[in-house]
Amino acid sequence: MTGFLVKGGAPGGKGAHFGRLAGLAQMKDGSMLVTDDTNNIIYCISYNLKAMPPIMSRDYISVLLPEIAGANATITVQTSAFQNNGMIPDKYSNYYAGVSPELKWSGVPNNAKSLVLMMEDPDAALKPVTHWIMANIAPNVTGLPENVMKTEMANGAMQGANITGKIGYYGPKPPREDPPHKYHFQVFALDTKLDLPSGFNRQALLDAMENHVVAKGEIVGMYQRKPDVRNKEEILPPRGK
Repeated sequence: MTGFLVKGGAPGGKGAHFGRLAGLAQMKDGSMLVTDDTNNIIYCISYNLKAMPPIMSRDYISVLLPEIAGANATITVQTSAFQNNGMIPDKYSNYYAGVSPELKWSGVPNNAKSLVLMMEDPDAALKPVTHWIMANIAPNVTGLPENVMKTEMANGAMQGANITGKIGYYGPKPPREDPPHKYHFQVFALDTKLDLPSGFNRQALLDAMENHVVAKGEIVGMYQRKPDVRNKEEILPPRGK
């Protein structure tokens, strides 16, 4: 595997790293799963593999926590920014303002002690891409305002690192050639508060959540990069047609 160490990639011509490989597991089909210590991504290495292992499929975007699949989907998540499976407006993309959308939810069970918010993109080439994680949201909180501050503590909850390694929300930013990506805004109810380190990442959050998920809910938004208006041939039909 390449791309984790880049010669001359840092200021002054020094080498730069984008994560160090860590961990190794072998699947029944012979493929290997590895991860790194920075990007919160599981990589699948295979030889002539025709079927993607279930742990990497889009239906298992919150991997390593089997109880999530069986948790009661009693939480309803909504936003004024878009309809479920609708297009996310540009202002919430990191191609533009990159502000987080307003969210609201209901149906949190009475035994919940805290809530977790996760925003993930399972359509990325390396999946899932973590765009936003927030933990220890009070169970009586019923939503978040637009443009949550990108600080460790925000709205009474603790925010972790997104795919870039920075704290807080990171808006949709799919590659230019890709079809629309789906972005899952997931809310989980837990039966405990979590003890997490400063700047926690997705894996640390999943580890802490294990065996504590009592309910879940989500809303899905879609986003596709628009053509660059400077490239007129991409947005204007040929002359004479």
